[in-house]
Amino acid sequence: MVVVAAATGPRLLVKPGAQANTVQTALATGLVALCGELEASSVHVTFCAPDEQDVLVREGFLRRIAGRCGGSSSAAGRRRSR
Repeated sequence: MVVVAAATGPRLLVKPGAQANTVQTALATGLVALCGELEASSVHVTFCAPDEQDVLVREGFLRRIAGRCGGSSSAAGRRRSR
């Protein structure tokens, strides 16, 4: 039996520093804009780092509170296209 587990980690890859939060916010905004341009129904950022999840939630993404198998997943985001 092979057990596959999702690895939580950075998904919005930015250089650490004073502007990291601003750049992460711009990436989140860009994801939403691209989703609209492509007429996609949603965009998901799964198993991201907790600080990234906070940025995504501030930008209107929904916080994921449980993983696929019922386990806790404190780092995932999602936003439906308008």
